[in-house]
Amino acid sequence: MKATLLTRIATLLSMATVYTYGIEFLYPVCTYTDSACTYQKLLVLHQKNATQTMLWSWDPITHRAEQLLPGSFTPAGVCLLASGAGFSFIDNGRIRIKEFIKRSARSVESEALISNSGPISWYANDVGYFHALDRHYYALFSISRTGDIARCVALPARDCMYPALSNGSLFYIQRAEQKQATGHESHYTIVEQVVAQPHTQVVCVDFQNRPIIFLQMADANQGFFVEHPSHIDPDAPIITCAYHQLLRSDKTEWETHQLFSFSIPTCLIHGSRDQRLYESILPLLPRRADGIIYYVDYTAMGHGTICSYNCTTKKQELYPNSCTEYPLAPLSNGHSVMYGGSISYYERTITTADHAPCAYLDADGNLCFSFPCMPVAHQ
Repeated sequence: MKATLLTRIATLLSMATVYTYGIEFLYPVCTYTDSACTYQKLLVLHQKNATQTMLWSWDPITHRAEQLLPGSFTPAGVCLLASGAGFSFIDNGRIRIKEFIKRSARSVESEALISNSGPISWYANDVGYFHALDRHYYALFSISRTGDIARCVALPARDCMYPALSNGSLFYIQRAEQKQATGHESHYTIVEQVVAQPHTQVVCVDFQNRPIIFLQMADANQGFFVEHPSHIDPDAPIITCAYHQLLRSDKTEWETHQLFSFSIPTCLIHGSRDQRLYESILPLLPRRADGIIYYVDYTAMGHGTICSYNCTTKKQELYPNSCTEYPLAPLSNGHSVMYGGSISYYERTITTADHAPCAYLDADGNLCFSFPCMPVAHQ
């Protein structure tokens, strides 16, 4: 018993990082179903510093946390398999897949000379799609649960990114360099390609020289994506982005609508090493749940406000601000909405967290997390 308690204390102390290593973050990534429970648990990422992360399974009832990966891994881009049997992640540029029933994560090898892989989006039968740098340009790849990789879309002198599968069609963002009188300029389009007809590509939307990222499809007729400035000033306090909805108005025509704008702190993306998020913009991206989009919006003074947008009523709702210095995008588990953010050593001594995420030891010496919560937005 004494040894177990000492182990628990050592685990908590291992989470603590000397302040010279920068800001620490603790935030939920996604929900998943544990076969041993009647409710959903969460995958939680802890960023110890700008180069080190840890992945945990968190029980929202007991608040207890269980480490899922060895400390030698630095997980990022964690995505749950469609079956819920495990998850994929990027570890220092290498794709790995971890099944909950297995002790070790599988390393995925590819014959293609790819790098800079993006997070994997998983679909039926645990088939996933992702983009990666294929020599000089980004291409799209499919991947199986067992780690088999195949190139799906690769175009000369064009980047193909952020694939999303729906109803037999693969949607993605295409970026091409075009010569202008003032120099080269990137041109962005959203493309639909029927999987069974790989040589047939249809442009859904032409965004011209406006940069767009992170396309997600709710179904074959509706998607969402983020627009960011073509030039980002690293000295500016915030970066203002726009969140768009993509709609199929009829069989061949598409339209887009800007739903809202949101700003994120530049320091978390382009700041000094001790301030940056290891996952870059990922923890700040809006999240959708049951027709509601949850996001965080920052002012130039660094004040972050939790917000929601109702896709049906088109109304926004603001929530009381957290006390955490850098709140991150909220996650809904269907019963409540919780969010992570920056944490400090002193906040970890608190056994509850109404305003900031924290880690602590319970009476039995178990490592626990706590996150600020708010009610689910009205639909």
